[in-house]
Amino acid sequence: MPIDGVQNYNITKRDGTLRNVITGGVLGVAGGYAAKHLAPLDAAERKNVPYRSIINVARKETNKKMVANFSALNKRTEAQDTFVKMIKDKDFKNSNEIVKGLESNKPEVAKEFKKIIKIADKDADMIARQYAGAYHKFLKCMRPNAKYVGIGAAIGVIGGVIYNAVGANKA
Repeated sequence: MPIDGVQNYNITKRDGTLRNVITGGVLGVAGGYAAKHLAPLDAAERKNVPYRSIINVARKETNKKMVANFSALNKRTEAQDTFVKMIKDKDFKNSNEIVKGLESNKPEVAKEFKKIIKIADKDADMIARQYAGAYHKFLKCMRPNAKYVGIGAAIGVIGGVIYNAVGANKA
């Protein structure tokens, strides 16, 4: 059984063999650099992400934004006033007690207050996801290039050699 790479080898026609190896290496370097950013975070990298701090910052920003929006209104509802008062007094932990107090006295105000809190939580969750995504991208940028680029270059060079051996010079 003849092997094509050996049988078709022509010593006088050698153009392209080194070029294929170099091209494979360059493509491997590019692929390795792309893999650095595309590979998901591993367990050690995830362990260093301060998710709790990200959520807290997102909640603070969301609450400040909502208080500013409610304060800008000429007429506020009682639920909006209660929310603004809760945020300004930094009485977040007692929101369940506030809801229970409102439910016993004014159920429609309690219902609107719950909606405001749900909106604030939803907005804070969205902002926290954006911050976590940005932090993940930052961690991926901090990864060392050498490991990914080196592995990519090695795979590219091996691919170029295999390409030459299998049939790049067939006439």
